[in-house]
Amino acid sequence: KRSLSRNLSNAAEIVLRKNPDLQFSELLDKHSAADILFKKIGSDEKLLCLYEDITNLIKIFCELFNTKDAWLRIDAIDKPMCPRFHVDQLKCRLVTTYHGPATQWLPNDLVNRNKLGHGNNGLADDVSGLFSKNSDIKKLNVGDVGLLKGEAWVDNQGFGLVHRSPHNNG
Repeated sequence: KRSLSRNLSNAAEIVLRKNPDLQFSELLDKHSAADILFKKIGSDEKLLCLYEDITNLIKIFCELFNTKDAWLRIDAIDKPMCPRFHVDQLKCRLVTTYHGPATQWLPNDLVNRNKLGHGNNGLADDVSGLFSKNSDIKKLNVGDVGLLKGEAWVDNQGFGLVHRSPHNNG
């Protein structure tokens, strides 16, 4: 859990105003991330604190997993990118939200994994039996940093975190 400084919140709002359709996806070396963001997203000095925060998160992620680079994806979305609950087929994903609603997830003990994907029989998540009630849905807050363990994490097959993109109503 963390709260964003006013400068970070302002920087995120500036980015969204200048590029409401922002989609950035690139493998970044933890040492050059800020420079690349500066060149590709914007050179406004008010954005430097945002680039520093993102770079710091990349460095933490790389240190945790003993790697020199990480795939960074930044998206400005006005509707859920992944509207259905799902699990990732990777080891781990770090997520944070700088503006707007944040990632939603279901605790393992409250999810019926048989209802993921085709198991939902075409029904919406909230009526498929994937979870019992809307209060089962947990969510990150703006600024929080989440490490989402996926199915490829060693000995985690069948236990990847069930999550979805933020929904404005949740």
